[in-house]
Amino acid sequence: AMTSTAVPELDTAADSAAGVLAFARDRRAVADAAEADLLRAASAWAVLYPAESIGEAVRFGDTPVPVAGEGAPLVAEFCVAEFAAAVGLPTETGKAYLGEALELRHRLPRTWARVHSGDLPAWRARRIARATIALPPAAAGFVDDQVAGFAHRIRPSGVDRLVEEAIVRFMPEEARRRREVAADGRHVHVHTGQVSFEGTVWVEAEVDLADALD
Repeated sequence: AMTSTAVPELDTAADSAAGVLAFARDRRAVADAAEADLLRAASAWAVLYPAESIGEAVRFGDTPVPVAGEGAPLVAEFCVAEFAAAVGLPTETGKAYLGEALELRHRLPRTWARVHSGDLPAWRARRIARATIALPPAAAGFVDDQVAGFAHRIRPSGVDRLVEEAIVRFMPEEARRRREVAADGRHVHVHTGQVSFEGTVWVEAEVDLADALD
């Protein structure tokens, strides 16, 4: 883990513009390293308390819970609340955080490796993990293979497109269901009750791509 023994100070009245930016870059690097450490800690914590750890020694009522996608290990329910409390998060938010860590470690290994190497901010990796949790293992692996090389600059819309491609490739029934839902939403509405002074009306529509291009 990266540590900073000498913390620089910022005096905005005395520092030059270049000095302020240098200070900001330093603090950003420290914050990124700390976030990566926290993500690794979340993964390590979940590994310490897998579903198999639930036994007579654990409080009655604890159950194994899924926090990441299919193929990632289940975790003991009690460990979720303990981790969340330790890092100052609501329990559900802490559960999601643990899920993202396990999703990366077990189902997005190439993206996870970039977090480990320090060249991918944890928040970017977590955003990708959130998008793949609902996918089957093969689809998540496809996204990982496609996105890992440029995960440091991909936008949310790019992740969404990769997820959609993975659904088409590996989840044909889900892709068909989504097409049917989208088709149900097609419409054309002509606002004849709202006529402008120039005698024009507003028209809005949700149509198939081919119709839109025509």
